[in-house]
Amino acid sequence: MKTDREVLMQLLKYAGRHSRFILLALLAGALCAGCGVAGSELLKRVVDGLSAGTLTGTGSVIWMCAGILAAGAASAWAARYASGSAATKLLQEVKDDAVLRITRMTSEYIAKNHSGEILSRLTDDANRVSNFVQNDLILMIRNPFLLLFYFAYLLQLNPPLFLICIAPAVLCLPFGASLTTKFKAGSRAYMQYSADVISASVDMVGGMEVVKSCCLEETLLADYRQSVREMTDMAIRNDGNQYKGRAFWILSGTLSSILCLVTGGWFCMQGRLTIGGLVAFFSLLPKMVEVINDMANRVFNSKAALAAAERVFAILNTPVEPTGSVCSGMEAAPAIEFQNVSFSYEEGTPVLDGASFKVPRGKVMAVVGASGGGKSTLLRLLCGFYRPQGGRILVEGVALDEWNLEALRSRIAYVSQHAYLFPASVGENIAMGRPGADAAAIRRAAEAANAAGFIDELPQGYDTPAGERGSRLSGGQIQRISIARAILKDAPILLLDEATSALDAQAETQVQKALDELARGRTTLVVAHRLSTIRNADYIAVMDQGRVVEIGTHEELMARGRVYPKLYALYTA
Repeated sequence: MKTDREVLMQLLKYAGRHSRFILLALLAGALCAGCGVAGSELLKRVVDGLSAGTLTGTGSVIWMCAGILAAGAASAWAARYASGSAATKLLQEVKDDAVLRITRMTSEYIAKNHSGEILSRLTDDANRVSNFVQNDLILMIRNPFLLLFYFAYLLQLNPPLFLICIAPAVLCLPFGASLTTKFKAGSRAYMQYSADVISASVDMVGGMEVVKSCCLEETLLADYRQSVREMTDMAIRNDGNQYKGRAFWILSGTLSSILCLVTGGWFCMQGRLTIGGLVAFFSLLPKMVEVINDMANRVFNSKAALAAAERVFAILNTPVEPTGSVCSGMEAAPAIEFQNVSFSYEEGTPVLDGASFKVPRGKVMAVVGASGGGKSTLLRLLCGFYRPQGGRILVEGVALDEWNLEALRSRIAYVSQHAYLFPASVGENIAMGRPGADAAAIRRAAEAANAAGFIDELPQGYDTPAGERGSRLSGGQIQRISIARAILKDAPILLLDEATSALDAQAETQVQKALDELARGRTTLVVAHRLSTIRNADYIAVMDQGRVVEIGTHEELMARGRVYPKLYALYTA
């Protein structure tokens, strides 16, 4: 966990990119403070002139007053405009950097963090940081300059009166500082509660069919209400600390005003202060107290903002996927090679335990084995989603950690058994295989994947929205669109993870023909239980307890294999 200073320094780095707006806000703030001091000095001279009967140049006084008011209003507008512009641009940059970092995060990080938690940090927490920059950070930088103007003027008016009036604010400082620590801890807890509520909402919406089919509405609603209740209680307790601090600052301001009137009146009676001086002092004292109180309130706000910034920067500081610099492979090397690869998602639970095999260029290798044996993990490792804990993976003769990940993935078309569609049109989902592809190429890919028929029957054809996660389509339709996307990519290495698992027998036969055609001349690694896929493969790798225990053709393994004939018998049954 980072300290407040480290978080603030990272925030200031972002703010520093917009130094011209921040400088404008500071200059405008200084001008605004100067206008306040000038107004008090003008008031002093007018009152003293009226008291002595020596006031002249009334027209000049009016013009000076108008000038001070105009300059004060213009400087206040400029300060607000500059701080608002800086905050808006900072929010854009933080969100841009956060989304960029998410696209480069390791799959391990994403798997261990709920999407609702990440969403909360990108929205609520990022907005809190932006509001802090707009409403607090600029003022926290500007307020010391205001105090400098006010202190200097009031001190030269009457030093003893200044020291007496400032005493209540000084006495309240320790108590306010103790409350800010509690407030930050409470703010961090509240944000976590808020993220948990968002995560629960995401789960409820995403799993609505399960919720309804299992009659879980009342149970989940009760859990949701309990989470909201706990979040609300935390907010009330946390706000209580802030309100206590504000109450003490209001009390200190009231005491300062009373002391000013009593002590200043006594000084006037003794001739140590003019009436004009007292009026000027009393007119400026509330502004000074207001700045002090405002600084105290900004400290409370900064604690909440720093807690939010800490959560946002936790994303920005998350390690990205390691990538190399090699962008092309060696022509003579095997397309895929695993050398004694070991891997586990959780420590102590190995998924792969010394897996080794080679896939020559242009050949099809089917991977078979019992469920949970690490077959799909092989494909995820090849895509660079995870890195092995032991052994080496070579793609076209180049070690995985030496490949530039973007270059590597551009050479791989991957179809997962859990096909994912974006909330865009059907055509746009297919086109993601090759951005910029024209309509004719998209249609050819759909035809090859046996998807053109049902797409033409959709209300808007290729422009029909697929819905969130393909909610407007059947499982088989989603899978065929995913296959069409891979066909359109036209990559030299094809990875298929049960690509036809969601299809019926007739569609599977047609799509399998398309996949066979697509695999021709390409290196293909396919996880399969389908007999047709297994028997037609050039090689079959049999996995058992994280190891590749047998490799050969179907006929070879049926003749001399120990594990494969049993698996094949199960598939046949």
